Amino acid sequence: MDKSILFIHNPISGGKRNNFLTVFNSKKNNFPKAKVISTTHKGHATDIATQNKHNFDIIVAVGGDGTVHEIASALVNTSTPMGIIPQGSGNGFSNHLGISSNTTRALNQLKSGTTKLVDTVQINQKKSVNVAGIGFDGHIASLFDKTKRRGLWSYVRLVVTEFFKYKEFDFSLTSGIENIKDKAFIIAFANSSQYGNHFQIAPNAKSDDGLLNVMILKKPAILAIPLIVWKMFNGKQISSNYCKELIGSNFIITHEQSSVQLDGEPVALGSNTLHVEIKPKSLKVIC
Repeated sequence: MDKSILFIHNPISGGKRNNFLTVFNSKKNNFPKAKVISTTHKGHATDIATQNKHNFDIIVAVGGDGTVHEIASALVNTSTPMGIIPQGSGNGFSNHLGISSNTTRALNQLKSGTTKLVDTVQINQKKSVNVAGIGFDGHIASLFDKTKRRGLWSYVRLVVTEFFKYKEFDFSLTSGIENIKDKAFIIAFANSSQYGNHFQIAPNAKSDDGLLNVMILKKPAILAIPLIVWKMFNGKQISSNYCKELIGSNFIITHEQSSVQLDGEPVALGSNTLHVEIKPKSLKVIC
């Protein structure tokens, strides 16, 4: 029996790369019990998923990591699995799970895929499924959210422009085995390996191991940047001269800085103290 499926489609994800409706309309006979709802504003995907999580067998995020984040936030700790049809610029979580960025192939994977239980991350009262962070990545996420230009190259331009301006910040971190006071350029909380576009911040991270990989990055010297970028695109660990990796399930971080991103989306948490906790196998994903 065909399952009932709700596709929640973000029509602006990925800009011109977003071809979901065209491809889906050519293949909708494969999904006889499907419905498509397009979002109109930030937070709309969460509202739609919350209202419909008991009305469909599967709810599918059609968009980028922001859309995945919104829908996953509504489906955590429910029996309703989430599918993903990547349409964004980066597609970090779907890349990590091996879901194709080709719309036709992703629809075929959804049709034939199996349900997998993955971990999620709770940061204060908010949720993350891919990579969250404070520092430079949060700063870039905030600026990118305000720009009208989308896509990879707009993001790269922001990174290059802002890199020289942005300073390291003071932080303190405690866990079951670590107590650290230092400065950082980025602190990333990685449930999966990459930000997006196969740019891997935590190549050892797994989304179903009940553990969180916390990556503390120093601001690199200019001459070191090409090697670091090469390593991140090739899944290699960043040199310990610039990166410290902590692995655990609970962390408390206090920081002197306000830029925070969850799965690429800027958020205001209302506190400079973050309680970060892994929630094992709390989300069902079809992949």
